[in-house]
Amino acid sequence: MSKYSGEFKLKVVNYYLSNAVSYKDVAIHFNITSATSVQRWVRQYNKHGGKGLLKNSKWNVYITHTSNIQKIFVKTLHK
Repeated sequence: MSKYSGEFKLKVVNYYLSNAVSYKDVAIHFNITSATSVQRWVRQYNKHGGKGLLKNSKWNVYITHTSNIQKIFVKTLHK
């Protein structure tokens, strides 16, 4: 299970996007141990929207499955 809930991650990302602050500042504000986590959440949000932050959702399983299929397809094309 994830250390942080999807709802919490979304709150953190929204705070980052709404304020002119660094990943480190956001991590300190929310008492998150790593600014890299904040950066990763923002990247996931930008790529997949809010559903990309929900670890246990069917949406995230779909994203992972689709991504893996795309990787296999690209590798097959380049052989």
